[in-house]
Parts: sequence; C-alpha cells; structure tokens
Amino acid sequence: MAGELDVIRLKVTRAEKHFEEFKAAVGLGPDERKLDLASVTVNSADNTLLYHNHKPTPPPETRIILGDSIHQLRAALDHLVCVLAMRTNARNVCEDSKLQFPIVKTEPDFRSDWRVSKGVYEQLLGKAELKEIERCQPYALAPQKPEGHPLYVLTKLDNIDKHRLVLVVEQAVRLSGAYVRPGDEILPYDSGKQTLTGGKYLVQLTPPERPYGLQLHPAVAYIVFAETDGLCDGRSIFPLFREMAAAVKDTIARFDQFF
Repeated sequence: MAGELDVIRLKVTRAEKHFEEFKAAVGLGPDERKLDLASVTVNSADNTLLYHNHKPTPPPETRIILGDSIHQLRAALDHLVCVLAMRTNARNVCEDSKLQFPIVKTEPDFRSDWRVSKGVYEQLLGKAELKEIERCQPYALAPQKPEGHPLYVLTKLDNIDKHRLVLVVEQAVRLSGAYVRPGDEILPYDSGKQTLTGGKYLVQLTPPERPYGLQLHPAVAYIVFAETDGLCDGRSIFPLFREMAAAVKDTIARFDQFF
C-alpha cells in the first residue's frame, strides 16, 4: 500500500504539470505562447508615456486547463481516503460507501457529515486516521479564518464548474530609475504601480523632469474572478495555486505514518 501513496503524489505532479500548461497558454514560463499584451508610445506633446493594453482576457481554453489542475489536486485527497480504506476492505469500498476526503469550514459541518456521524469513516479507515483527517480541517488549521485556508479554497473551486470559472487580467506598469535635481544631484525615482484592470486599457505615466536611466516595468498577474461569493475574487492565481498544492502535499505527508 505504500506504493499507492506514490500514485497519489503523481496526481499532484500531474496537477502541477497542468498548471504549467496553463501558464504556457497565457504566455508565461519556458513553454509560453507569446501574446501581444501591450505596447508603449511617447506622447510628443507633453513627453508622457502611453501604455496600451491589447489583450485584456486570456484565451477561453485556459479555464479548462486551470480547472483540470484544480481537480487533480482535490482528487489526490479523495484518492488518499480510498487507499486508507482499501488497506482492510475490498477495492470497491470507496464507491459503495461514497468515500471522499472531507474538507469543511466548521466543526459542526464535520460532525454532521453522515460518514462521520454514523461511524463509517472510523470503521473503514480507523480511529487514529479519522482523528488525523479532523486535524487537517480548515477550522483546525486556520481557526481565525478557515474559509481562507488553501484546502477550503481548493474544495470550493473544484465544486465550481470549470466552464463557469472566469479569468481576468490585471496588468500593472511601474516607471523607475533616477532624476537629476538642481546642482546635478541624482536621486532615485519610482512612479509606483499603476494598475490597468476593469476595462481600463490605457495609463499615462509622466516621467520626472531631467530623468536619468528610467526603465518601464510592465507586469501581468492573472487573477481568479469567478462566482465564488468573494472566496477568492481578485486573488492572483499563481501564488494561490502554489499554496493549494503545498497544502495538499503537506496533508498527504501526514498520512505516511499509516503505511
């Protein structure tokens, strides 16, 4: 059965591979498909920089790829519960007993799961194993804000049909470098991040007088913007996915002791 844990970890690896495919589809990473995201022009009238955003949304198929990566992560946890049950039960026990790895926000929600209240998990998995599952719950790991825990966010996102998952692009530009003050003193300059989002595809940046070595730094951050009741609206996908993957890996590692 220890080999089954390797199979579960392969699911996580597959999820990460899907995510690399997602990054490539939106124009990031070593396998990126180049997208014409923006251009910069100089307004000769007042010497300001005009930054134009040409592609405000990623291609539609990226939703499917991202949905696949999220589903693979969540499926790894369900597979873990099945492997625990199959140590002492027939292989069809998962389907017959509708087993899955519970991820809930509150302790009453956990207790009200019929597989918990009727003793199904304890009988099929073991008392210590069930206790470890409870220790992995968002309300136990993040009591101040369980709905923000990566495992809870993962479960909710997996429940959203991937066709409903909407992605929008947040683009930001920053102008940095230096400028020359009277007396030829050189001081650093930074315009701060100027965000282009919500249908705004043009930003005007005014360089300082007597600029010195200015650089324009465009940045693109894809964010989840779905019907999630505020769960992760506006959160950047990249760190969020890394947090969810790390939480799944940590959860699997907690069960090494049972094999």
